[in-house]
Amino acid sequence: MVADEEGFAYPFIDSEKCTDCDLCRKVCPARHSTKNTDEPSVFACWYKNDEVRRASSSGGLFTLLAEKVLQSGGVVFGAAFDENFEVNHTFIEKIEDLDRLRRSKYVQSYIGNTFQDVKRFLAEGRKVLFTGTPCQISGLNNFLRKDYDNLLLVDIICYGVPSPAVFRSYRREMEQRNGAKITDFSFRDKTLGWSPAQMNISMSGGKKYVSLLSDDPYGGGFFGNLFLRPSCHHCCADNFRSGSDLTLGDYWGIDEAHPLFNDKKGVTVALIKTEKGHKIWQTLQQEIKSLQSSLDKALQGNPCLYRSVTPHPNRSPFFADFAAGNETSVIPLIEKHLGKNDVGIMNFQFDGNFNYGASLVAYSLQRAVEKLGHRAYHINLFPNSLFEGFANENNPFKQFGERFIRRTGICSNKAGLQRYINGRFQKFITGGDQVFRWHDNFNFLFDWVSGKKTLLSYSASFGFDSLDKISYYKDKKAYAEKCFRRFDAISVREKSGAEILKKEFGINAEVVLDPTMLLDADEYQEIIDGECSEVPAEEFVAYYVLDDELREQLYHPALTVPSLADIGIFIDMMKDERSQFRSFGQWLNLLKNAKYVITDSFHGTVFSILFRKQFLTLARPFGGDERIITLFETLGINKRRFLTLDKLASVDVSLLDEPIDYVSVYEKLAAERDRAMEFLRSGLALVKKEELVALQQPVVLWKRCYRFVRRMAGKVKRFLLKNIRR
Repeated sequence: MVADEEGFAYPFIDSEKCTDCDLCRKVCPARHSTKNTDEPSVFACWYKNDEVRRASSSGGLFTLLAEKVLQSGGVVFGAAFDENFEVNHTFIEKIEDLDRLRRSKYVQSYIGNTFQDVKRFLAEGRKVLFTGTPCQISGLNNFLRKDYDNLLLVDIICYGVPSPAVFRSYRREMEQRNGAKITDFSFRDKTLGWSPAQMNISMSGGKKYVSLLSDDPYGGGFFGNLFLRPSCHHCCADNFRSGSDLTLGDYWGIDEAHPLFNDKKGVTVALIKTEKGHKIWQTLQQEIKSLQSSLDKALQGNPCLYRSVTPHPNRSPFFADFAAGNETSVIPLIEKHLGKNDVGIMNFQFDGNFNYGASLVAYSLQRAVEKLGHRAYHINLFPNSLFEGFANENNPFKQFGERFIRRTGICSNKAGLQRYINGRFQKFITGGDQVFRWHDNFNFLFDWVSGKKTLLSYSASFGFDSLDKISYYKDKKAYAEKCFRRFDAISVREKSGAEILKKEFGINAEVVLDPTMLLDADEYQEIIDGECSEVPAEEFVAYYVLDDELREQLYHPALTVPSLADIGIFIDMMKDERSQFRSFGQWLNLLKNAKYVITDSFHGTVFSILFRKQFLTLARPFGGDERIITLFETLGINKRRFLTLDKLASVDVSLLDEPIDYVSVYEKLAAERDRAMEFLRSGLALVKKEELVALQQPVVLWKRCYRFVRRMAGKVKRFLLKNIRR
């Protein structure tokens, strides 16, 4: 094996000794993976031995399995630090050596001759437990080319393996900075508890370095996917293709899946995939506490089980600098390419949200933040239940996101946000749109953020003029106030939003423009120019209507609005003649070239103003009027253009022709835009001095009781079935 310039080891073939048997290619896990197994049995669990559990990264299940094998005279293989803190795969034959294999080691281990050692011990008839990453398990399976009754294969839930060369450089620099030699290294110290992960490095002379793993440069680079092995971004062994008997990992997301099971000491998720795995699982029952879970729940906090992570956009520049030695040390190099000026934004930009306004909010806020000298990424929070339905669906919203919106990898829940996103950014923005209404279990209010992080809201909305109308705040108002008070600056889209924050929480907020109005019409032209979209030569009315019944009526304008039927043809901006969603370029181009625009959408109204159109806005029966009223008042637009549906049929065409004083409107818009950009500029310049601690939601009493009753009912059912069979 020979390391490349990135520090990853690859096979080297000596052409003089090669016999062209092609065996190396036949056993390569990157070329040949094991077929998917049936859906595994899933359990949340932990070892009842508290001492072992404290010394383990999660729930101590690996130690228990290893003890069983060693007590029977077997051999255990796993990853261990050597005397220089290089990580190598090795084997142990004594229980007192087990601590070497415990705990996570976030760097690729060197396999060496361990596959040959496994085969030798198996041939001797000894039991062998081999633990490793899914690709290592797949490689061993391909090497052995047969199943062994005395071999137990256990893979870990793998995020990806960092470069050994980067880790080596990091260790060397830490020793230089502290003037001491490293004597112990823990990526996952449990002194402060299981989560969040804490790095703890002991050095000679009693020196110590302690940091949240996500805040440390190496940890941030790991979770930011800056220096993972290239194959980790298209893993050949994920989605249960390794051929292991069991998969073990941290049960991230346990608070959402099984909140009463989490005692903060570490919980393992165990996925049992083979008959051999089920047999060994049964032997553990007296020594573990376990709870049957489901694959869906396990995937929420561990998406790496079924898909690979996306490389950091600066991965190639980082390794180019690293290989060229352009930096004196690796830590500044990591910080440089991670981007301390990067900003994480949360709003409703995900692919499954078929909403032009939501995507354009993301596009415009990203552009506005970048004008201020920052690089913006949208935090791609996307629950698995939604992801399954839209992952492979090609549509204009997915295409627009891929082309124009810079995103992080997908996160499915709060645990994923804490583990993969928290350490990636120093500054966070929530907004615009109704993120204060659809706050997704307070994820959009950043209750999961910890560390010295700056939190802003920009043009956020409650969607209603009263907190009482939002069910998501019922019984959680006090918790919501804790979230809001962590923010360094808050701005909202509507006056009613500022009034809610003042009345309900005693918090002051600025009222600012929607993000889409931070850009001029010309700045959306690149979206139009990127497509060959045509518009009718004759005059036409473009309508963008979200209410299905009203959109159907406008399809036959002569029946619905006879007074407007003679002013030109009516064209649906949202869907074409085949009822397919139009591209964003088509959507914008139709609005830009229409003689008149009729819409019941806030963002339809916004873009009518940006493109200086003659328009009418229709009130929808389910509310949302406040945002239109605030916009009209701010820009001095006559509210007569805001109609209720019953007035549409008798509307006079002269109202559409009534000129809008866009000179005055744009003067007000320019002033509001300057004020809004100053809010962003000053907010992003803030530096947090105190450490934020991630909040923990209280579990409502009735939910605790309900879950207890369900759990006891399950136990009674299993007891009865067991005794009936007897």
